[in-house]
Amino acid sequence: MNPAVALALALSAAPSEGLARRIVAETAAAMARQAFQSRQPDSASSPSTEIAIEMGLEFFSFHQQPDGSWSLEMFDTNHPAHAQQLKSDTAATGLAVLAFQGAGYHHRDFKYANTLQRALAWLATHQTDDGNLYVPSTHGDSNKFTQMYSHGIATLALTEAYGMTQDQSLKGPCEK
Repeated sequence: MNPAVALALALSAAPSEGLARRIVAETAAAMARQAFQSRQPDSASSPSTEIAIEMGLEFFSFHQQPDGSWSLEMFDTNHPAHAQQLKSDTAATGLAVLAFQGAGYHHRDFKYANTLQRALAWLATHQTDDGNLYVPSTHGDSNKFTQMYSHGIATLALTEAYGMTQDQSLKGPCEK
């Protein structure tokens, strides 16, 4: 049997029947603005890879905090070997935003626009006057060990959003 036909049959039998159709219909994400137009989707990825990516983005979207951020502290809390050692909602938010952007989504269009708008607003709102994007933590040594990493990840997320859309409301936070 043709692999594409087999995949289509498997997806049609999936418990979330609408999800499979939405994934296929919305996988054609936005091409970036002029500065990013040379980027092309990876034509080597398989349909199952695209479906896995969309399922991961659905997971992220579902677990976004009401304030627009993401936090990793609520996952795998029952296993003592996986106890959280460091905390950074800044890094978690930046990495989540980069995952959406890597799939071609941005805050101005498509199904995750609201999710990304809230995340970018959270990052920009918490940015200090000197440009620092790190939101201090009350968790152990997190401030000592995660500040620069978190700031760097959040900076990449903001500048990628600006590069993809040329949204002037992001220009200021990117230039700080």
